[in-house]
Amino acid sequence: MSKKWRYLWVFGTIVTVSLVSLVINAVSVSYSSRNLIFDDCNKIPKVEFGLLLGTPKYLPNGNINHYYKSRIGAVLKLYRRGKIESVIISGSVLDKYGENEIELMRSDLIQGGIDNAHLISDENGNCTLDSIINAKKILQGERVVIVSQSFQLERALYIARREGMDVVGFSAKGKISKKLLVREFLARLKMRVDLILNR
Repeated sequence: MSKKWRYLWVFGTIVTVSLVSLVINAVSVSYSSRNLIFDDCNKIPKVEFGLLLGTPKYLPNGNINHYYKSRIGAVLKLYRRGKIESVIISGSVLDKYGENEIELMRSDLIQGGIDNAHLISDENGNCTLDSIINAKKILQGERVVIVSQSFQLERALYIARREGMDVVGFSAKGKISKKLLVREFLARLKMRVDLILNR
């Protein structure tokens, strides 16, 4: 085998092993959360707290983000059915689109009928890991229902379980796009590294 083909073989092996590792990591996260995610409100246990994971309300083209709309709707559904009493709103005060996720979510939840006194702001929820760690401090061992789309829920629940939290997830509507699928694979890898390094 020539030196050129040897280098190509080594490079191809590294790429293949890396891709396989990414897939295995992503699948293991999904598998660990498979029994913790519900899409039927009636099957969710009654708890005091819900944790709403933030996302931008508006897309760059000005349209409302359907992930955002679905998460707000899911939280309101849980609240109206008496499944949660209070909501921890976790997001960025100034996200990549220049939005204050906290205030936008708070405003929409209040308009939906949730008393402002039942809303708790986590203004440092800049990523899923931060949101979970911050919620753990607020909850002090209380059980919580995390609300987001299923692909983010799997990662959030994995982190929460690693942190010893008592959690379940309620899945808001919204399928993952191809672009987000790649991003989610990488986010799960970053999550794994952050947990190993005790970030």
